[in-house]
Amino acid sequence: MSADVIAVGPVLPSKLGEAVRTAFRDGNSRDLVEQLEAVLGRAVTGLVVYGSMAGPFPSSRVGDSDVDLLVLVQETASGGIFGRADDVEIDLHVQSRHATLADPITNWIYAGGRVLFDVGPPELEEWLRSLSEWKRHNPDPWTDVDHLRSRVSAQRLVQRVRQLSQVDPGAAALHEARLLATIPTLHAQVKRTRTSSIGHWWPALASEDPEFAEALAAYLWKRSYPPDAGALQRLVEKLYGASSKPAR
Repeated sequence: MSADVIAVGPVLPSKLGEAVRTAFRDGNSRDLVEQLEAVLGRAVTGLVVYGSMAGPFPSSRVGDSDVDLLVLVQETASGGIFGRADDVEIDLHVQSRHATLADPITNWIYAGGRVLFDVGPPELEEWLRSLSEWKRHNPDPWTDVDHLRSRVSAQRLVQRVRQLSQVDPGAAALHEARLLATIPTLHAQVKRTRTSSIGHWWPALASEDPEFAEALAAYLWKRSYPPDAGALQRLVEKLYGASSKPAR
């Protein structure tokens, strides 16, 4: 494995989990930076929390949700630290500071994040503001090829469920699960917006697209084995029928 590729986990030092709790409870990231540097064997130049824990929340929630952190280092590096530290689930993506700050297209997911540590403030704060601005001006990341490929793929999966339900229900269920797992992405394409975590997407769906939210909830509630290909087809039709801007 290349020295530039970092893969640490799944069992992580309990002190790392304690340092995460301290950073979120007291706003003091010194111990967290020290623990990360000990694990990584290189200097940390920035920390950004993103995802569900980037906004205001009680520190007691640490441990109830994955802690998503961007860890910046000076050297060329990629990979991360993934696993459990004590009772804290940790997903830390390690990237080169220079390359990350120069590439908004790849790193738009960190827009809306919060700086925990910056060796050269206010550079990371300004970078996050520029990401949010870039995201605002580039709301639709999907191409016509994305729309076409996804729509064809969804219909093919429905057809495979239909063909296999009676002869190989296990395989049919796997194809159904594959299609259901892609629905948040398909919905983002239909709405011409960027993807978000399921934790964000699912609670927001009822207010943003109540008709489809009701159809999806009804399908999941009545989900059967073997899968009902007809009901799955109607769900896909509801998804694509909900678009006010159909793919060209």
